Amino acid sequence: MLNKQLPAYQLWWFAGFALVSLACILGAFALEQYLALAVPFILIFGYIAFINYRIIYWLLLFSLPLSTELDLGTIGLDMPDELIMVALMFVTIFAVLGKPHLLDFSFVKHPVMLLLFTHLFLVVLFIPYSANMLVTIKYALSKLWFYLPFLILTSMVLKEETDLKKFFWYIFLPMTFTVLVVLVRYAGYGFAFEEVNKPMYPFYRNHVSYACMITIFYPFIWLAASWYQSGTWKRRILQWSKLLYLVAIYLSYTRACYLAIAAIAICYVIIHWNLLRQMIVAALAVVVLGVGYMVSDNNYLEFAPEYTKTVYHTEFGDHLKATVSLKDVSSMERVYRWVAAFRMINDRPITGFGAGNFYPYYMRYTVSDFQTYTSDNPEKSTAHNYFLLTLVEQGFPGLIIFLLTAISIFFYGQQAYARSKNKAHRRVLMTCMLALVCVFVNLMLSDMIETDKVGSLYYMSIAILLVYALKVDKEHKKATKVVQNNAAAIN
Repeated sequence: MLNKQLPAYQLWWFAGFALVSLACILGAFALEQYLALAVPFILIFGYIAFINYRIIYWLLLFSLPLSTELDLGTIGLDMPDELIMVALMFVTIFAVLGKPHLLDFSFVKHPVMLLLFTHLFLVVLFIPYSANMLVTIKYALSKLWFYLPFLILTSMVLKEETDLKKFFWYIFLPMTFTVLVVLVRYAGYGFAFEEVNKPMYPFYRNHVSYACMITIFYPFIWLAASWYQSGTWKRRILQWSKLLYLVAIYLSYTRACYLAIAAIAICYVIIHWNLLRQMIVAALAVVVLGVGYMVSDNNYLEFAPEYTKTVYHTEFGDHLKATVSLKDVSSMERVYRWVAAFRMINDRPITGFGAGNFYPYYMRYTVSDFQTYTSDNPEKSTAHNYFLLTLVEQGFPGLIIFLLTAISIFFYGQQAYARSKNKAHRRVLMTCMLALVCVFVNLMLSDMIETDKVGSLYYMSIAILLVYALKVDKEHKKATKVVQNNAAAIN
């Protein structure tokens, strides 16, 4: 066996790779162009992707919790997951073109997918009307490397329960590692509220990013626990992890995630009893009435804060009390930007300012009565409400499509859940819907759907939900056909 020779073509491939690698190394040091050192690794990556793209997909999942944000001056880059996302975007394109049978076209033609791609098409269509076209073009391109790996490729890879188990463990293990690191480091600060952002580096930008990611993933831990029998070591790990993640979410001091955990419990009952449609109608009615009241006769001015009393609190209990009494600086800073957002809409109600263009323009629309100590916005953050952000940047058409997408996700998820007789499928559908509930609750107070940590879980949850909803549709059609055949035989 040791004397067995490699085929000639493999020897030529090996020799070519060795020569290219040597040339890149010598050239990098001779010309001081050290980026050339990355070429051999890119070639290896490309070869692996060509042979088996699943390996790269699993690598992407593993890297999501571990990636760190790098500031490269004019742009920010999440390393290494964003580079893998871009690479997998091209891998997905070539895989579908080369082997179309790998893609279930009923998935691509699903109404939810059509709405998602319509939303992207609208962003591209409105580029000429953007306040800064270059920013909007970058936004549209970034959407592609979210859509293709996390929607299309996920639907191609996660078709069976064994694949779903791999999906879970490839994210769970590194994520749990980051949770443990954060908690151990945070213990060194005495779990002090004012120090909450310090232990997050390098894995998370801040406590909100950290809390959002682990909260959205939390329902998947409950799903995974159902896969293993009581008493097995995997079941024990997952049972303890349920408690660990709850402690981590509590110690993140992120109010939106507290609401999300409460929403999970409530929505579980609502979905189980097939009441989701009524809840969506009620929620939309509350929002319409609330917004109508605020804009009528400028009633929103009644909620203007007292500048000298709206401050940052170092104790979390004081922070919560201040939130309720509208004297918390972070909450009132959100209101400051929401007021600006509503005023921006009047100028560009149809096309919006262009995707990615809230920050450069919102200051001129602010109302000084709502100004806080943090209104200079050194972080260059945006509206802290994704629904308003979408309205400002993409106009009413963009918001309507986004809302229709959200409603459709839950409509088809609820329909599949009610139809399915397969307990395993029902658990997956419920898990994805609860994860998405967490996303949308957080979107009311943040806009993190555009980040690698949250956006990845958002799109993968949609993809998994649709894959299993289509499974249920096929089962339902098959069962209906059997009933019809039996009825015909009796007649």
